[in-house]
Formats: sequence, structure tokens, C-alpha cells
Amino acid sequence: MKSSALDQPAARVYCEAAQRFSAVVRNGPQQSVAKFLRDVDGALADLYSAGSRLPELEPDTEELPESNLPPGRNQQLQGSLAKLLGQFDSYREIFDPHDPGDTEPVQYRVSLDLLEILDDQDYALSLLDPGRVITPTDVVWQWRFGFTSHWGRHVASVLRVVNNLLYTQFIEALESVRRHQEGSICLCSSLRRPRTSSSASCAANFHKRKRRMPSSVSRLLTRRKVAVPAPSQFTSLGGSRSHRPILRARKR
Repeated sequence: MKSSALDQPAARVYCEAAQRFSAVVRNGPQQSVAKFLRDVDGALADLYSAGSRLPELEPDTEELPESNLPPGRNQQLQGSLAKLLGQFDSYREIFDPHDPGDTEPVQYRVSLDLLEILDDQDYALSLLDPGRVITPTDVVWQWRFGFTSHWGRHVASVLRVVNNLLYTQFIEALESVRRHQEGSICLCSSLRRPRTSSSASCAANFHKRKRRMPSSVSRLLTRRKVAVPAPSQFTSLGGSRSHRPILRARKR
């Protein structure tokens, strides 16, 4: 008995990755920025990997199935993600890096990219609805076509931005500093006081995070008699993309 194209391992893996990505993005507004970026980082990587492994099949029909999903259904979610990401939502990129004449960076938004990817996953999963008249081979062909023609590029772009925020800008460490400031806790002064069990735990967590920060940030946070700066006081410097950004505090 011939197996269905949807029974292939690659198709099942893609379906699970699409479902996981959709859940992560829709749950994003309830998370902190750092937690959301960590979750979406893994979900995007899994989704791209699964999409690239979908088999190349010959479609059974020439017609593309129409979407039965309401347009603009995720617009409110995009606004919530933009608010969550704040200053980290916007980024710039050369549209075609292999075109010597394309030298002008284009402005993009992480929240809009995630919305584009989410819309495509919603459509892909909707093809599995029992009421849809479409063969399994056409479903898998449509899944791969969506990856190669549209959402794969969005995933690749957003992954680079998320990687930069997590592992170059060290957004998790900066967010930890902001939380301490909002609680009226000065890490520097707490390290000078006799350590109670709570202050010792706070100091231990701080030093763990400090090891993951750029050296310039680490030195700034441990300088005596200097208040810990809020994340808004940090700016990413350096012109060329080939140079690693440097974090420093703006002069007052």
C-alpha cells in the first residue's frame, strides 16, 4: 500500500515545527523580551530546518488552493509584539546582498517578519482541515513552495537579528539590570553591605550574568559608587556590519 506524502517523516516534523512556532509567537506578548527571544530563536531554527527538508514533489494539480482564513486576523498580535520588542523591533538590511548595485539598507521590523511567517504557517496548517479538497501530495508541495518562495527568507533574516540581540547585545543581561533598577536595588551598593542570604544570592546571580556580558558592560556595572545604568542608556555603536557592536553608556 502506497504511503501518503503527509506520512513522510519530513512532513510530520514540519507540521510539528509550524504548530510550535505559532504557539510561541501567539504567547509572545505575555513573556519578557528576553524569554520571548529565546523561545522564538529555537522555534525559528526548527521551522527553517523542517521547511528545508520537505521533499520536492510533483503536484497533482496546477491550481493553488485559496486561503479560507480571514485577512488581517493577526494585526493586533503584530502591534502587541512591536510594543513588547520596543526599540529592538526595527532593523536594517540590504535586500539583495549579492547585487553590487544594491547598497542602500532597507528598514524592516521583526514583528512584521514574524507576522508574515505566522500567516504562512496558518495557511499551511489550514490545508489539513477535513473540509479542504486537496491531495496530500499537493499539501506537501504547497508547504515547500511557501518555504522557498516567501517565509524562508523572512526566517533567515529574523534569525540573524535575534541572534544579535541574544548573543551580541546581551539583551537578557541588560533586562536583568533593568528589573533590579525598577525594584530600587543598586547592585553596586548591595555588594558593599554585609551579605545576607538574599543579597548573597543576588550578587551570585549578577556575577553569573556578568560573565556573559561584553567586557565594557561588565566593568561599568561593577565600578564602585556608580549607579547601574538602565537599558535605555546603552547604545550600540560601530558603523560597519563586519564590526561587532560595542555597548557603552551615553554621556550625561
